[in-house]
Amino acid sequence: MLLRASLFAGLWWLLTEGDLTAWWLGSLFVLISTFLSWRLLPPCSWSLVGWLRFLPYFIYHSVSSSFDVAWRALRPDLNLAPILIRYPMRLPAGFPRIFMTSVTSLLPGTLAAELEESCLVVHILDSRTHYWQALQQLENRIARLTNITLPVTD
Repeated sequence: MLLRASLFAGLWWLLTEGDLTAWWLGSLFVLISTFLSWRLLPPCSWSLVGWLRFLPYFIYHSVSSSFDVAWRALRPDLNLAPILIRYPMRLPAGFPRIFMTSVTSLLPGTLAAELEESCLVVHILDSRTHYWQALQQLENRIARLTNITLPVTD
């Protein structure tokens, strides 16, 4: 919690350009912001190694997805086979699921449409791709990023 308060205090200091007379109001905002962030985004364990492995994966797939969208926009005659799937998530509720939902839309040919309980509804542009393996790989990477052991499925 001290780290969050420090980050909010630093942000306030930057916004007020270090004006000490603004701290009577700033201290109130720092306390409220810290409390709300704690309630809305409870702390979770992060893995430095997980981040170091996730960032190149994330950057590669973000760039790849951009090229994929551009290619499809330039070739409207592409033969697509769109599908809407329900991917049963093994990640626990809260930040890990929300993070996966956000990042899923950055995979080539995918768009997270809805998060229902433990299922992620995903729009796939081409059902002939290996979308299921891509979603499993993303879920495994997010689990390693947040130090979560996923249950084994058949």
